[in-house]
Amino acid sequence: MPSSVMAKSFLLYNFTVTNLSQFLQFIWILTRDVLDEVLKVLCDPCRYPLTWEHYFTFTIFFLLTLMPLVRGESARYRYLWLVVVLVLYMHLLGGGYGASGRYEAYAVTAMVIGLSSALPSILPRVGRQIAFMGIFFICSEIYVPTISRTPSASTTIYVQQYQMHRFATEFFPYPVALNDLGWMSYGNKAYILDLAGLASDTIRVIRQRGKWTPESIRDLALQKGIVYAMIYRSWMPSIPSEWCLVGVLKTFSTVAGDDKVSIYLINPAYRQQMEAALDKWEKTLPMGARLYRFNCPPDSAWHAIKDQL
Repeated sequence: MPSSVMAKSFLLYNFTVTNLSQFLQFIWILTRDVLDEVLKVLCDPCRYPLTWEHYFTFTIFFLLTLMPLVRGESARYRYLWLVVVLVLYMHLLGGGYGASGRYEAYAVTAMVIGLSSALPSILPRVGRQIAFMGIFFICSEIYVPTISRTPSASTTIYVQQYQMHRFATEFFPYPVALNDLGWMSYGNKAYILDLAGLASDTIRVIRQRGKWTPESIRDLALQKGIVYAMIYRSWMPSIPSEWCLVGVLKTFSTVAGDDKVSIYLINPAYRQQMEAALDKWEKTLPMGARLYRFNCPPDSAWHAIKDQL
């Protein structure tokens, strides 16, 4: 299984570190938690807003109830509905939500397919039209705001992630540690140590087993020959004290993990080259991005620095 999938799925992680009995118990706990959330909405709908988790659960119960009742041509859809039920149930157990709707998009598609094939078997034509309008409204209510944020989100990626990519590929093309893959890894021929664990399985294991220490990260960075790091410091529980903070890229953030990217020099032999690269890069930064320079303050000062930027 790819490290990126293992890093984001606690369900798969538990499958690999528990026996069958423990894993089934874990599945039951997750299922019970989902049902508890649905019951909260049914008991007090004004207090708890409906989410995809609730829509998926309602769809599962609807299709499971409909399967043994349909007759005639509609019965041929039973296998399709079973697949939809399994897809939605697995997503409820281990799937993600948010991030501009990218994690649950396939499950929403499965839900729409399942309902679109099931509703004609129980509703007259007018009822079907009303039901389809309801499905369209539900999807629009959640996805229209996401679409409206897309221009701003694209600008965020340009002023932050793309500028990081330019620094890593055009100005300072050396092995780098980071914790948000994307533009930084695209077209980057230098080695990348992913501190989030999506592309570095050793880091994934360290994070998921709670073994993260500055010493373990320092040793791994030295082993891989990492020269510098460009990271969201807010995502890191701790960093090696030897890492030298030389700059912070400050931008606005619509979809990025943080509006501040910390730049650390790990190999002091590259100090002069790093400073020269930062000088050149800073002159090319677009409006909305600003580079603040530092001279290796201790990490204990990070929160004060962050508040001042």
